[in-house]
Amino acid sequence: MDILQLISAGQDITIKACDGQRTIAKAKELFTGFLDADFENWNLDKPGKATPATKAKVYELRQDATFKQMFESLNPDLDKLCLTQAQIIAFIEDCRDWLRTKGYGTFFLFKENEEYFVATVHFRSSGGLRVLVDKLRARHSWTADGRHRLVLVV
Repeated sequence: MDILQLISAGQDITIKACDGQRTIAKAKELFTGFLDADFENWNLDKPGKATPATKAKVYELRQDATFKQMFESLNPDLDKLCLTQAQIIAFIEDCRDWLRTKGYGTFFLFKENEEYFVATVHFRSSGGLRVLVDKLRARHSWTADGRHRLVLVV
């Protein structure tokens, strides 16, 4: 069994063009449920590059795995899977129906300061969005029971 299963096959998911100026640390109006202070503490509050409209795919976790195992199972060249922070925000705003619900997370890989990070977005019971950040190398293993989702660029 594969670690991940593509659930967006046949769907046209496009992240709109972004100027790269929006950062997660400054998106307080979007993340009303909780915004992890580590976006600032780890010096991740940096504008990125402008990006054209970009196709995305959504996967669901089918086997217990760490972040590193999840993402590397799709492509060991992680730079090809990363989104910018502005693209993550745009996806959440425009493709909200693809986010995992019921308290489970949707994972987004991004790179800052030559290091990989994962932004995890959850819906809170109050309806607000919560975002956490962790390093890709974190050793925590996520269980497949929650069918967590991953969003990647194509």
